[in-house]
Amino acid sequence: MRSSGAFMESVFENDLRKSGEYTLQQFKTRSIVERVTEWVSLPFRSQL
Repeated sequence: MRSSGAFMESVFENDLRKSGEYTLQQFKTRSIVERVTEWVSLPFRSQL
């Protein structure tokens, strides 16, 4: 049985492999849908 630490590390490594760079230019040119979604989710960010 794997330890919880090893499991969390494998989850992190998997997420890292699937991730990509998000540049400042991409952030500045995000769509209105993304901006509204961010704004609506702000009160819940501590729960995410």
